[in-house]
Amino acid sequence: MHQERRTLEALFFTPASDAELLLGKTLAGLIPGLGATWAGLALYILLVDAIGWSRHRFLPLPNGTWLLAGLVLLPVVALLSVALTVVVSARARTARGAREVVGVIALPAVALLMMQALGVLRLGWAAVLFLSVLLGGGAWLLLILAARTFRRDNAVLYS
Repeated sequence: MHQERRTLEALFFTPASDAELLLGKTLAGLIPGLGATWAGLALYILLVDAIGWSRHRFLPLPNGTWLLAGLVLLPVVALLSVALTVVVSARARTARGAREVVGVIALPAVALLMMQALGVLRLGWAAVLFLSVLLGGGAWLLLILAARTFRRDNAVLYS
């Protein structure tokens, strides 16, 4: 049976407040994930443009919808994912349990992004903006819930 390593127990005894720990936990999940997502998006755009230029002397990306999705929707989805992880981990008994729940919940977002990237689904700027507002509201509510329920004595911090 997998056992938690509890390598971050010392963090619980720092003078940092619960709000500061929550902010740190949120930023620690958001910044690398968003950076990796933007790097992957940049690589995808470069690849599509290289193919488009070599075959048709045309650079198809980024267009307005892709810029809106990359600069607004992707950060919102990343924040929603991190906020969901924080809320779930506050109630989970183990880090593994929290990861499993969040992994299942994240599948629809991944499927939507893959369908858009493969051309199966074409979202316009209005749909991207609507999704950004809708998911941003969800992230805001989850962060409020996390702030009200986060306590260092019952938090699962990934170690």
